[in-house]
Amino acid sequence: MNFIFPNANEKICLVKADKENAKIRSGQRISNDNSLAQKIMDELNIPFHQSVIKLSQCSRNFVSNMDGPNILYLSQTEGGFPRRGLILKEGDSVIEYPNLNYVDLVIDEERLAKGFLQIYCHELGHVMMMNIWEHFLDRQSPKQHVSMGITDYPMAFFEGWGEHFQRLA
Repeated sequence: MNFIFPNANEKICLVKADKENAKIRSGQRISNDNSLAQKIMDELNIPFHQSVIKLSQCSRNFVSNMDGPNILYLSQTEGGFPRRGLILKEGDSVIEYPNLNYVDLVIDEERLAKGFLQIYCHELGHVMMMNIWEHFLDRQSPKQHVSMGITDYPMAFFEGWGEHFQRLA
C-alpha cells in the first residue's frame, strides 16, 4: 500500500508543451504508448529517481498542496527550470493548476541517451524547496546564474540544494 502518492498508479505525468501557448505554460499529457515517454519512464523508474520523486511528493504533502499530478514538462526552452502554474489539457478537458510546481526540461531521444535526464533531479530539488519555502527567491538575483559562477547567498543556497540532488543521480 502506498501512503505517499494520491494516485499510486501515477507518480509522475509527462506533459508535452503546447507550442501555441508556451508563454502561459500549457500542454497535453503524453500517452504511455509514446516511445520517448516509455524511455523517459524507464529512466525515472530507477530507484534513485523514484526516491527523489517520492521526496518531492512528501514536500507537497507536507504543505497540503495536492492539486495536480507531479509533472515533467517537456518543452523547447533550453536549460532546465522549476516552474509554477500549468494548464493541463486532456482530451476535451482543460484543468488549470496555478499553484503546481514542476520541472520543465528539453528531453529528446538524443539527450536522453546522453544522460541529460540527470538534470531532472537538480530541478526537482528546486521544486521541493519551492513547495516548502514558497517565497524563498521572490526577488531576482542581481547576478546572473551560471554553473560554477559567483552569485549572491540566496541563489547560491538555492542552486546548491538542487546541485546535491543532481550529483547523486
